[in-house]
Amino acid sequence: SARLPPCSDQQSGAYIFRPNSSTPFFPGPARKPAMRVSRGPLVTEVAQTFSPWASHVIQLFRNASFVEVEWTAGPIPVET
Repeated sequence: SARLPPCSDQQSGAYIFRPNSSTPFFPGPARKPAMRVSRGPLVTEVAQTFSPWASHVIQLFRNASFVEVEWTAGPIPVET
């Protein structure tokens, strides 16, 4: 049987966001992110809250050659 050509070179599970405008906007009122720094004997954590639906946490582990980063987004309000 003949093999069909692939639909695209894009990897499975990889999604591309293509907005219909290059003008950035923030859904909701503009505000300065809240930031919290927690220091412990093994981990330092920096948490930023941008809105009720968007946050960012960075964990720095003592004597580690890596960091952990966590983004949380959603549900994004569509009424704004």
